Amino acid sequence: VFAGQAPNGNWRLRFIDSASPDTGSVSQASLSLTTSTTPPTSQARAAITLLPDRSRLFSATGLAPDTSYRLQGTHNLSSWTVLQTVTSDPSGTVSYTDTVSLVTRGRLYYYRLIPAP
Repeated sequence: VFAGQAPNGNWRLRFIDSASPDTGSVSQASLSLTTSTTPPTSQARAAITLLPDRSRLFSATGLAPDTSYRLQGTHNLSSWTVLQTVTSDPSGTVSYTDTVSLVTRGRLYYYRLIPAP
């Protein structure tokens, strides 16, 4: 698992006998890697729209369809609050109108989606 990082480059496979006294041996070893050339099918995008009543419309597209997420919000990027559990529609879109964070008027407000267990 490379978590989006490229696996290209030099690789080393090491065997170390750290048992005392020397008790083991390696007579043969192999390493098989399987790669995929299939590119991602979509890229998620999010937008925040300030509505006339000062509430915020959060919307995200390009998500996995019919998938549950925890929508979280914060004004300081350190203390996140779960606002709601949302499920993407068949096209991979979610939207949420945030009236709760109106107490943070005048401050930046951030949102994130975390896959729900």
